[in-house]
Amino acid sequence: MSPEKFITIKNEPESDLSKVDVGKLTSLLEKYNVLFGMGASLARQLTDPSESEDMISETQKSKEIETLEEMERQAEPILAATGLELVPANAGWSIISSDLQHKGKELRIDLKDGKRFVEYLRSLSPDKVSDSQVAGLEKVVSALTKQFRNEYDLTSADDNRMLEFLGNLSDIIDEYKRIGGEDRKDLADSVSQFEGYLKGSRGGFLREYLSAEKLLLNKPFDDEGFVLRWHIDASPEYLQKRWNEVIDLLQVISSNDRAPELYDQAKKTATEALDSAIREITEKHENGYMNADRKKKFLSILNSVKARMQEY
Repeated sequence: MSPEKFITIKNEPESDLSKVDVGKLTSLLEKYNVLFGMGASLARQLTDPSESEDMISETQKSKEIETLEEMERQAEPILAATGLELVPANAGWSIISSDLQHKGKELRIDLKDGKRFVEYLRSLSPDKVSDSQVAGLEKVVSALTKQFRNEYDLTSADDNRMLEFLGNLSDIIDEYKRIGGEDRKDLADSVSQFEGYLKGSRGGFLREYLSAEKLLLNKPFDDEGFVLRWHIDASPEYLQKRWNEVIDLLQVISSNDRAPELYDQAKKTATEALDSAIREITEKHENGYMNADRKKKFLSILNSVKARMQEY
């Protein structure tokens, strides 16, 4: 079996870091993840009925390893120049059949050498950086955010990945903003989440900040989406469960004396979201979903939550 062919990456001379294009790296990564994503994996199992499910699974694993080795070979010049690395991560999906469970994996970019990555960023000139480099840098931020939120152990002082990330975060933020400048606001704005992580880390409330971020309590309420607007499509039980999470988190944040600003924002956002939900349900005409019984239960839950919220 011959490995999949990817775009060719030439060895980049370390003496000219500014020519290194992380956009090529992210393109390689995306191609690999598509090749072994849920859709492609399911198609391989459905279109090869001659082999047993175990054989298909083993064949896919073998192909993934072979393809990974080829991709890493091609990506190595960029990884070495930028201090980044490729790591396997849970993709969050599985294919389950009668006697087989194939858990999806994907590759992500992670930070191996923070100082090296900062050195690479400092080599980039705002007026010379290419569109491909900018697109790649934005995807690196997205990947590092996923790694930080989902893979790092925030409870362990021995997690070197977390230490590497947080130890270089301030410089990374500064460089992204410098490269983005006024002409590439999307690049500069891409690290706005990082600023929250840095503030939480320095202030001693990082875990509370991350929990607030999941519930969108770290920013003003915008009356969009589903989070904090669970009443638009939920059972009374689910609505109660999610608002209980909000109350529990407000209690946790309020108990941290180092997080008064985060607490004020979280409570303000929660209060506005709650008032909006009560107002929306009260004014809503009864229909198949929001019948009289559901409307009564929802308002009872939300008003009870509002009363509890006054305790914090």
